[in-house]
Amino acid sequence: LYDLLPTVEIKASELEDFIKKGNFSNKVVYKVEFKEVDMYQHPTVKDFSFDHFVKNPQEYESIFYKYLKNLSMLVNGIYWETKFPKHVTKKYMKELYESGKQQKLKVIADITCDIEGSVELTVKSTKTSNPTFVYEPLTNEVRDGIEGNGPVILAVDKLPAELPRESSQFFGDLLLPFIKPLALADYSKSFEELDIPSEFKKAVIAHKGKLTPDFTYLNKYLK
Repeated sequence: LYDLLPTVEIKASELEDFIKKGNFSNKVVYKVEFKEVDMYQHPTVKDFSFDHFVKNPQEYESIFYKYLKNLSMLVNGIYWETKFPKHVTKKYMKELYESGKQQKLKVIADITCDIEGSVELTVKSTKTSNPTFVYEPLTNEVRDGIEGNGPVILAVDKLPAELPRESSQFFGDLLLPFIKPLALADYSKSFEELDIPSEFKKAVIAHKGKLTPDFTYLNKYLK
């Protein structure tokens, strides 16, 4: 859906100047894609090295806070471990709200969804039936829904595994022709005699308690 919208992409390094100029349009969506070099900084090494960062993430600090005040929505979909710095901290968000200024950041869609992880405001995961809550930085309180003094957090942990309607329809249409032969097959027969579509037969790992010929190499991992 995003690709159908009129969009303008801005480099992270250009964001602050762009905001200061104030030359916006309400007819487009402005997008900033943040790379590691934009998000992390070594306290003593000036030039960012991705290889060094991957091997020594604990030596780095997050500088993502400097962008937050200029964002209206954040989609967080990174790989994160506890050894990595956090990007959106409770401490920094509290400082922003204590300033008394109206905050631009309205929504954080935390696809990564590590509890109090890269987005520390993600204090819990949510369900599809009740997908959002508001984290209030000044009080550290959480309110289900979209009302409250803080950003709305979308934290459905199984979101990446959910299929939209179009994809479900597409996969369903592809699978439908196989349903009848799979249902009518006689699974009491040997694998060689088993009459099911070749697309599925090639994917069968075990039949009647034994590995199928293409997967016998797995025996060495079962001993």
